[in-house]
Amino acid sequence: MSKKIGENDKIFGVIDGWNFPFETSYVAHLNGESNFNSTVGIMSGSGLIKMSIDQNIKEGETYDIGATESDKKVRLEFDDTRQGQPGNYMATSGKFAVLQLQGNTLLASLEFEAQNAQDPQKKMSFTQGAYKVEDFKHV
Repeated sequence: MSKKIGENDKIFGVIDGWNFPFETSYVAHLNGESNFNSTVGIMSGSGLIKMSIDQNIKEGETYDIGATESDKKVRLEFDDTRQGQPGNYMATSGKFAVLQLQGNTLLASLEFEAQNAQDPQKKMSFTQGAYKVEDFKHV
């Protein structure tokens, strides 16, 4: 198992209702032993995105995104940490398109819908997403 905070790793996206885009300040990445890689992208003072991605993904393929407890190849949850807006959101649907997977560098686009775990009436929409990790273990 390897752990890394990648200098060039980034997660970016537009969240409906936010006055600014979500862009990570830093990304922590863990190559797991359970055939999944875990990524946590943090935007200081605003939120963090937690993703688990199956190591058996392929370049050029698009995968459905599900909640962390789902059976999807890409699983996601998002914590809104803005002052006065806190909440934990679980993905309900979405797409993760693998644009490039060369060596250990993964470039992908993503978009997803999520609902608040405590209040399912609260929803979020994440679009125009970009994902880059330079130490992605794959099979």
